[in-house]
Amino acid sequence: MKDNELETIEILKSMIRIISAYYNKKIDGIESADTPNYVNSYNFSLHRHCFCGKENCSLCNTPNFYYRPYGLEVYWYKHLGRGMYIKSNKENLKICELYDMMNHCVMEIENMRYKYDIKNGGGV
Repeated sequence: MKDNELETIEILKSMIRIISAYYNKKIDGIESADTPNYVNSYNFSLHRHCFCGKENCSLCNTPNFYYRPYGLEVYWYKHLGRGMYIKSNKENLKICELYDMMNHCVMEIENMRYKYDIKNGGGV
């Protein structure tokens, strides 16, 4: 693995932790950087590693983190960062693109929270 690939993995791991912590705080109301059970929005999805081991399990056969605009798939084993690997339609993702991705995901979580609050009669 090249140095820039390792750097990209480390940056992505940190960003996924930030996205997870933001989701947990804004949607579930808890202080935790653990990966949520399952988040699915239009442009990204995020879920914990599935331990079921079933061949036809939809969670076992999908990336732990997926970002649609870049076709970015991130997989890990059991815990974020362990045995982590990346697939992407876009070669050599730039750091500025990764930051844009993180900001985009955070904005989608903000929109989820807004819709959740409106649906449940709360204010923002």
